[in-house]
Amino acid sequence: MSIHFRLLEKYSSYGDYFLVSPFGSVLIFGKKDRHEDLVIRSNHNLNQNHFILFDLNGKIEIPESDIESLFNKTLKKLQSSPIQNFKLDKKYVEAIGDTINVTDSTHIRFYTDKSVLKVSVFNYRQFITRVNIRPLGIPFISESIVNSSDVTGDINFSIDAKTFLKLPNHYFEVEVMENGLVNFINLDHELEFFIRDQGLQEPLTRFTNEKLDQETVFLFQPTIT
Repeated sequence: MSIHFRLLEKYSSYGDYFLVSPFGSVLIFGKKDRHEDLVIRSNHNLNQNHFILFDLNGKIEIPESDIESLFNKTLKKLQSSPIQNFKLDKKYVEAIGDTINVTDSTHIRFYTDKSVLKVSVFNYRQFITRVNIRPLGIPFISESIVNSSDVTGDINFSIDAKTFLKLPNHYFEVEVMENGLVNFINLDHELEFFIRDQGLQEPLTRFTNEKLDQETVFLFQPTIT
């Protein structure tokens, strides 16, 4: 069984390019045609001693020094200190994925509200008034509480919803990095999903109406956090 076949069998659903290193690790880059801002790191046992780059069609014939340089540059970008972290149970991964598919959402945001971890699933396109992509229907935002007792610090990041769908329905440890990346670590399968924080926030403002004694929500244009 060839190295290329084994890579496709294990990682083709995640990306289009596979960089194999002689150090027992492989980098998978998100699908180019979907503009996925995703890099996956995993371990391998391919028994080879060179840097090799593959795409879906096979080995890419470029100098090994260029591949090594790409590996080192990518690794440098991935190496950053976590500033917050939390655990994400597979039932939430599955539920969030279902919500994304049902609502055709574009982004999700994880954040803490009074020390409670929440996730908001929303369609950014519905709030852009100059682009009439979905003229029918009311803008939809789904907000849920994520039960996690191991939240450290104030969490606030948003990621592309379709990229989140790449995550298998497994348990993850999530690290928010200093460099703007969010690392979803699946220890069972030795996979790390590095996804860039999009810096988007769903356009909601909440306050308590004292006269009505109830919470009021205002809907605004989305903002860059």
